[in-house]
Amino acid sequence: MCLTTCAKKPLTMPRRDATQSEINAFLRELGRRFTGSGALYLVGGSMLVYKGYRARTADIDYRFEARTGDDGLFVQAMRATQRVINLNVEPASPADFIPLPQGWRDRSPFLAQHGGLAVYAFDPLSTALAKIERGQERDVDDVLALCRTGALTIEQIVAGFDEIAPRIDTEALPRIREDDFRRKVEAFVTRASHPLNAPAP
Repeated sequence: MCLTTCAKKPLTMPRRDATQSEINAFLRELGRRFTGSGALYLVGGSMLVYKGYRARTADIDYRFEARTGDDGLFVQAMRATQRVINLNVEPASPADFIPLPQGWRDRSPFLAQHGGLAVYAFDPLSTALAKIERGQERDVDDVLALCRTGALTIEQIVAGFDEIAPRIDTEALPRIREDDFRRKVEAFVTRASHPLNAPAP
């Protein structure tokens, strides 16, 4: 199996936000057109919308893993699908920004099968760590939502960070520093532990 994000730039200009039903329609059309086989991981906001944690997202972010030789087939199917369904789709995942905690695939739950395309929700732990590192208010709200719904715990986030911390300086982008990242995780833990943000008992 080869790993690919198929492109480094969005395939379309920015379009309308995507809802859960629109993401489902997009995946069905993509699966119908894709004649190869592989795994597509919904990432970030698209994963959160699909799972019902958020109402809409500006982009359908994804990571794609194809069987050898199927990458070109996927790109063709993606472009054809975008001509039919007017949504902004972009290859991007936490792996583009942080080292991934071990076992991320095992923590990526299966969502649906559309033709030869198996759809998964990208690992919520990796998603949370990447969003905490980016640190925008929407990102923090997304991670709080993951914790409130029981998809993730504060303890898992701390353990996940401790696991990747030794690899940040060598595997992450140069702009990410371990000490800065650690401060962001500590700030998130403090905020998430507040009674107003803590998960329901």
